[in-house]
Amino acid sequence: MKITSINHPYAKKWKQMIAGERQEKGVFWSDHFRIIQYALDHGLVKELIFPENSGSWDILGRPEGFFINEEVRSFIGLHHNHMALIQRPCLSIENYDRILLIDSIREPGPLGTIIRTARSFGFDGVILTGTSIDPFDRYASRAAQANLFALPVLSLPFPEAVSLLKREGCTLVTPGFFKAGTIEDLPLDNKIAVMISAAGGTSPEILSAADLFCRMDFNCADPVLVSLTASILMHACRNLKGEPL
Repeated sequence: MKITSINHPYAKKWKQMIAGERQEKGVFWSDHFRIIQYALDHGLVKELIFPENSGSWDILGRPEGFFINEEVRSFIGLHHNHMALIQRPCLSIENYDRILLIDSIREPGPLGTIIRTARSFGFDGVILTGTSIDPFDRYASRAAQANLFALPVLSLPFPEAVSLLKREGCTLVTPGFFKAGTIEDLPLDNKIAVMISAAGGTSPEILSAADLFCRMDFNCADPVLVSLTASILMHACRNLKGEPL
C-alpha cells in the first residue's frame, strides 16, 4: 500500500509515535534492522514502513508493508530506510534463581545494555522499579536488541517487586559499605535478586529491603557505573559457581 499524503491517518499516527507523543497498547516502534528482522521471522510485525525505493525491502525479503514518498518520510521524521510497529512480547518470569532489579534508571542505552548482559549471564528476568524508562524505548530496545523477546522484563512498583522476590525466596543483594561482604561471600546456593539503584547511589528503599550488602568501591550514580556494577554482580552470581558463560 502506498501512502503519499501527509494528511493520511497512518502518516499522522507514525509522526506522533516517532515524536514520542503517542503510544499504542501492546506495540512499540523500531527502526533497528535486526529487531525488525527478528520480529518478521517470529510474526510480530504489525505495520512495516518503507520509503520508496528502499533497499531494505529487498534485504528483508520483500515483505508486505506500507510505502511512503519523500514528503511523507520527511513529515513523519523517519531517518532510516525502514520502520516497524512491533508487538510487545508478554513474557512472565518462570524461574527466580537469578533476578536483576534496577531502580529508577532513566538512560535508555545503559538499560538496554544491562538487559542484554543479564541474559548473557543466565539471569531469569529483569524487574524495573521507580521512575525507570520504558525498556521498549527506541534507544533502549536498540541496545537490548532481540534479548527483549527472550528475557522477561517487568515494570513494578518497588514495594510490590520486593514482596514478590521475598515470596519467591530470593536473597536480596545490593552494593553497600555498612556490614558489606565481598563478592566471594555471596550465598550462591540461594535464589538471588541483585538490586541496583540508578538514582544517585543506593536508595534508602533498597538499603532497607536488602538482606545482604556487597562491597563495591565506587558510586552508582553514573549510568556507566550502574551498568558496570550490575555486570560485576551478575557475573559473580554466574561464575563463582564455576558455570561457563
